[in-house]
Amino acid sequence: MMASSTLERPAIYISLMQATPAEYARWVEIGAEEEGVPCRLVEIEGKDLIERAYQAATASPLKIGVAVSNNAVVLHEFHMPPHQPVLVFELDNNPQRACRLMGANAARFFVRRPLYLTPLPEPAHPVVESGEKSQSLSPAELKQVVRLVLLILQKLRERGAL
Repeated sequence: MMASSTLERPAIYISLMQATPAEYARWVEIGAEEEGVPCRLVEIEGKDLIERAYQAATASPLKIGVAVSNNAVVLHEFHMPPHQPVLVFELDNNPQRACRLMGANAARFFVRRPLYLTPLPEPAHPVVESGEKSQSLSPAELKQVVRLVLLILQKLRERGAL
């Protein structure tokens, strides 16, 4: 017997507060899809961001919801108290990164993987495009890398992994 075509594919639901750029929802979706879980933008009623995230979680087949405003992004789960979201990120100077990370967290929460508790910092060294000359490490940085590698090798030997 074939499933009805009217059934929706399970997804994390995303709700946008009024006047929030639609691209923020797209970044949440990108983050979740990178972790292998689909999202869907839905119309949700609610007077504040946390309430909207909870309502999105309640409506979602996966019981996980994300709500986004111009100032913050909130992750909520159906079993949490309505006033207590799982995670809140403020949207500072890089809202796309925070939204993408929250989407990844929503997906990671669903598949029971550890969450990113703060937005990841920008890389210390910019990514080198192909054809560009890479920057070499200073002697102090190189020493630190060597120490870390030796420490990792020592721990692996202690645990019988080498």
